[in-house]
Amino acid sequence: MESIQSVLEYTIFGNAIWRYLMFLGCILLGIISGKIINHVFRNRFRQFVQEAEVQLQQAIELIEKPLVFIITAGGIWVGKLFLTFDTDFETLLDNIIFLIIAITLTWLLIRMVNILIEEYIRPLLTVRDSKLGTQLLPIIKQALHIIIIIFAVIISLSNLGFDIISLITGLGIGGLAIALAAQDLIKNIIGGISIFLDKPFQLEDRIVVKGQTGHVEQVGLRTTRIRTSRKSIVVIPNATLMDSIVENTTANPNRRIILKIGIAYETTTEQIEHLIDQVKTAIFSVPETDKNPDKTLIRFVEFGPHSLVLEVIWWLKHLEDGKTWDQQNYRQVIHAVNMAIKRVLEETGVQLAYYPSEVHFQQLRETLNKGLTIP
Repeated sequence: MESIQSVLEYTIFGNAIWRYLMFLGCILLGIISGKIINHVFRNRFRQFVQEAEVQLQQAIELIEKPLVFIITAGGIWVGKLFLTFDTDFETLLDNIIFLIIAITLTWLLIRMVNILIEEYIRPLLTVRDSKLGTQLLPIIKQALHIIIIIFAVIISLSNLGFDIISLITGLGIGGLAIALAAQDLIKNIIGGISIFLDKPFQLEDRIVVKGQTGHVEQVGLRTTRIRTSRKSIVVIPNATLMDSIVENTTANPNRRIILKIGIAYETTTEQIEHLIDQVKTAIFSVPETDKNPDKTLIRFVEFGPHSLVLEVIWWLKHLEDGKTWDQQNYRQVIHAVNMAIKRVLEETGVQLAYYPSEVHFQQLRETLNKGLTIP
C-alpha cells in the first residue's frame, strides 16, 4: 500500500500522479456521462414524447448531441481544478474548454437554423406555392451558416485575446481592395434577397427585362437565369434585375394570344365568313379559353403578298384566387386551340397559302410525277 501511495504521490511538473488521474477521470466521466445522457434521450426519454408535440421532439433532437460536448467540456473544467499549472498552461486549458463550448454553441445555432427553415419556413412556402422561395431556401440557409460561423470566429478570437479591430485594420490596402472587388458581389446578393422578399416573379414565369424575353429557370443568390424562345440561357445579375423595369407577362391572369393565319387567295368571301364563325366556335370549345365574344376577335386584316391574312385574338380563361398560368399549362391550351383551328381548316376545305418557293417545288413535284421534261 505504501508503495502504491508513494507512486500516487510522485510529483511530475508540480503535480502528483493522483491529481493527473483525477483529471483524466473527470474527462472520462464527462464523456461517459454525455454518452449515457445521449442514450437516455435517444431511447428512453424519447419513448415518453412520441405522442407529444412535434416541437418538443425537435427540441430533443436539437440539443441531445451538443449536450454531450458541453458535458465533456465540463468534465475537462472540473478535472482542471485538481491540477496546478503555470499561468500559460492553465490559460491554454481554459482556451481549449472555451473553444469546445464555442464550437458546440455554433453547431447548436446552425441546427436551430436548419430546423427553423425545414420545419417552419419551407412548409409555409409550399402552402403558398412559392416556387421561387423554395429554390432560394438552400442559398439562404448556406448564407446564414456562413454568417453564424463568421460571428463565432470573431467572438472566439476576441475571447482568446486577439485585438479584432487591429486585425481588421491590419488588412490595410489589401482589405480595401477585397472590399471593392466584392462590391458588385454584395450588390447582387442583396438583389437576390430582394427578389426573394418582393417576389416580382416566380420560377417558370415569362419575363421581359432589358430587351431579353424568356422564362425564369433559376434564381441564385448572385444571378438569375432565363431561357429564351431560342432555347438559349441568358444570365442576368440580380443587381441589374433590381435596377431595371421587369415585365412579368405570366402574372396577368388574362393572357391574350394573337395568331395570324395566311389562307389562299382562291378562298371566297363566303368561305372566309364561314371560316371565321367556325374558328370562333372551335376556340370556345376549349374549356380553358375565355368565352366572352367581345374579346375573341377574328378579322380579315390584310391582303398579304402571298396570302389573305386573318388575325385571331383570343384570351385564356381568368384564374381565381390570384393564380396565374404556368408555362406547361399555357402551352397545353395553345396546343388544344391550334389543333381545333386546324380541324376547322380541314373540314371547311380552306387551304393555307403557299409561299412562292413552296409553289415552285409543288409544280416541280407534279411535273416529275407526270414524267415531263423540265424546260
